Amino acid sequence: MNVDKTFVNAMCISRQKYLLGKDKLARLLEAQDFEEAFRMLGEFGFGEGDVAPEAYEQLLYGELGQLYAFARAYAPTEAIKAFCLAPRDFYNAEYLLRQAYVNLPTVPMQEGTVPIERVKKGVAGAYNQLPAYLVAPIKEAQASFERGDATGVGVSTIFNRALYAYLLSVCKDRRTKGYVQWQIDTKNISIALRADTRAELESMWIEGGKLSVDTLLLLQKGERTAVDRRFLQTDYTEVVRAAVDAKEKRLPLVKYENAVDSAFLRTLLPQRYSSEGVAPFLLYFGYKTNDIANVRVILAGKLAGADKESIKERLRVSYGE
Repeated sequence: MNVDKTFVNAMCISRQKYLLGKDKLARLLEAQDFEEAFRMLGEFGFGEGDVAPEAYEQLLYGELGQLYAFARAYAPTEAIKAFCLAPRDFYNAEYLLRQAYVNLPTVPMQEGTVPIERVKKGVAGAYNQLPAYLVAPIKEAQASFERGDATGVGVSTIFNRALYAYLLSVCKDRRTKGYVQWQIDTKNISIALRADTRAELESMWIEGGKLSVDTLLLLQKGERTAVDRRFLQTDYTEVVRAAVDAKEKRLPLVKYENAVDSAFLRTLLPQRYSSEGVAPFLLYFGYKTNDIANVRVILAGKLAGADKESIKERLRVSYGE
């Protein structure tokens, strides 16, 4: 990859002024209803084309497509390109494979690093169209369907394990590898909270993180004192406390999911004024990703008539925080 990092960093810093960020998202949150919030997005310059309010997902789809295209063109390293886009490749492969065996609707797909048509051909059996890291989970999942023992959780586990094994193989620098491991661990925490037995936990557990199965079993057993002692003053203190609190109160894991989704960007915030290295690109990619996610949360919440506070607690960290 031959990318002028100085040029890319300048472009990313310049693009930050077009982000919605904390202040505009707060104004969206204060909108009286869905229609007003949607109109305000147009005033903020978010989205392109004449999209009807009821088709707001098309607006978000367009914004996400532009972000992915930007990452394909300007990611400063191959590892960072994979970090940003490979999850989409695995998602596309998994969905298309499920569609081949189960009656799923045809939906628009965002391209990652592999063109959609090549993924379709690969799932149909033309494996030479795909990189080996995608072929392996496709073949494994296909075999489970052919045997008749495929399950939704089982297929997702196959693709999740393959995704994170691939990301760990290409993300060698401390920051991105650390966050890949964070993603693995937080997914494993979620699994531990859902699993009833060690065998069930191990059947879904993803290798490569920092938390062992034995540590995760503490969460599964719900021994609060042991959990607090194990995770005190670690990178997982906040998310584990949020997860255990929600489980004890039988509430949705809203605070946990928010902390997990915001973690990577929060680690970059101390470098938000840097114009060197890969931080400007990662910051812009993270900010824009969260802008899109936050707009979806606000619009969906307004459409459902949710109160402002319940929408607010689901918002990820954004530009200006």
